[in-house]
Amino acid sequence: MSPITILSAGYLTVAVSLSFGLMLVNALRLHLHRLEKLVLAFIVGSAVLSNVVFLTAALGEARKSVFLLIGALSFVGCILSRRFAAPPLRENPLPMDWKLLYVALVAGFSWYYVSNAMAPEMSADAIYYHLAEVAHYNRAHGFSGTRPGFYSTLPQGLEMLFLFAFSVGRHSAAALVHLAFLYALTFAMLCYGRRQGMPLAGLSGSLLMFAAPVFGVTSVIAYVDTGLACVVFAAFYLLRIWADTSDRRVLALAGFTAGFAFAVKYTGGLALLLGARHDRVPAERAAPQGPGMLRGVLIVCCDSYDSVAGEERGHRGNPVAPFFNTVFPNPYITVELENEWRQGQSHMNGLTLREMPLELTIKGYRAQGLFGWVFLLAPVALLTLKKTEGRYLLFASVLLAVAILGNKGARFLCRPSPSWPWPWGSRFRGCPRSPPRSWSHTR
Repeated sequence: MSPITILSAGYLTVAVSLSFGLMLVNALRLHLHRLEKLVLAFIVGSAVLSNVVFLTAALGEARKSVFLLIGALSFVGCILSRRFAAPPLRENPLPMDWKLLYVALVAGFSWYYVSNAMAPEMSADAIYYHLAEVAHYNRAHGFSGTRPGFYSTLPQGLEMLFLFAFSVGRHSAAALVHLAFLYALTFAMLCYGRRQGMPLAGLSGSLLMFAAPVFGVTSVIAYVDTGLACVVFAAFYLLRIWADTSDRRVLALAGFTAGFAFAVKYTGGLALLLGARHDRVPAERAAPQGPGMLRGVLIVCCDSYDSVAGEERGHRGNPVAPFFNTVFPNPYITVELENEWRQGQSHMNGLTLREMPLELTIKGYRAQGLFGWVFLLAPVALLTLKKTEGRYLLFASVLLAVAILGNKGARFLCRPSPSWPWPWGSRFRGCPRSPPRSWSHTR
């Protein structure tokens, strides 16, 4: 495919996701800052587009012409929804010299990232099942005739976005879509720091994530780990907004995003438990108290679960395939195969938990990736336990890090890692926290 076609396909998928997200955010009349509105709209819109593509494939109409029509309709809907948009909140400003440094560093890495994402796909997992399944769906215009296999039953929420881009720009376009989630995660961390009154912490933390080797390598190929980290952080972000405002619309959006994290990958289901520390709003808040996070998730994540290859599981008699085959016996995946796969993942290259700190920060070979030596300072995060925001971040980080017990690969720590860099810049506030209780601070 020509570079122009690849770029067009990737940007088209991002634009359609953003359009769906803006339609939803405008319809709910959420009061957000300008940049965080765009970032959260893209992530939430990705969940919407994933479900739309799933329904299109289930109907046997997954083809380029249909996807282009869906894109055109989303653009029209986005334009019409602007009349319902709520006025934006004021943003906490950043010093101009920090802005210039931020733009320069992001632009410098972008040339490297985009050029590698546009290269021919060579990663093993992407060729073997991430894009192999997408290519089959594209040829069959749906899920008909799906080949049996262990990996074909894994959640495919993000692969539905890959299918949208693949129909136009093939493999490299799908990698560009995954790379877009790295930018969304970077800007979401920046916006979170500004909302919480820690703009320099958000800036430094987002740059550390953006420049980390494991994020760079994982994001330029058609994997799902960076996308999952972005979606999980967005769910946490929305929960923090809900904790400040008691707005039930934000809670519903957080539940929908958490449901999409489960549809991207089974380990993303841990995002459903992020509400454990947000289940109650302080009694002194003037706004009415909303339902608990877990109850909100039960209402909205059922829709996101459709993005998991449900048709595969229905035919094979296992609703959580390829796992728990002892509970749901079937003739396609044996218990021995499942146990062998679990052992291989949890004992990858003989790596132990005691060896992981150095392996993840300096060596990187056995963990198949590294974050960089600067992350040896991650224990500094314990100093923030005396602060409310620090406790929330550390709770989310520890909860999401549980997945490392099942797979010790470095990219499986992409989900909790956005919580690590905050303490290093938390003392350099620079501006007051965004007022959460009043919507009067508008344009």
